[in-house]
Amino acid sequence: MKFDCKGFLLTEVLVCLSIFSIIIFTLIPIIKQVRMDEYQLSLKREIELELHDQLQYYLWAYRDITLPITISKKVKMKEAYFTINQRDNLLEGCVEWQNEDKTTKRTCLYGYPSK
Repeated sequence: MKFDCKGFLLTEVLVCLSIFSIIIFTLIPIIKQVRMDEYQLSLKREIELELHDQLQYYLWAYRDITLPITISKKVKMKEAYFTINQRDNLLEGCVEWQNEDKTTKRTCLYGYPSK
C-alpha cells in the first residue's frame, strides 16, 4: 500500500490547532494577572513616593504644625488618604488606598523631625 505524503492530514491540523488554543487560553489569564500586578506595584510606588514627599515637608516644618493631619489626594486616579501623627519622638506618616481588587492597603513611613 502506497501513501501520498504531499500534505497535512485533517487530524494533524486539528491536533496542532488544539495545542495552539490550549497554549493561548492558558497564557491570556496569566498575562492579564501580570499586568494587574504590575499596575498595583506601580500605584503603590507612586503613593509611597507621595507619602515620602508629604512626610518630608512636615519633618522640616515640625514646629509650625499641629498634629494629627489628614490629607486626601488623588494619585494615578486613585484616592489616597495620608495621615501624619506623632509617635513618641518620631513623626509617623501613613497612607491608605484601595487596590483594583477592592482590598485596602496601608503603608507607613517614620522620620525624626528637624530641631
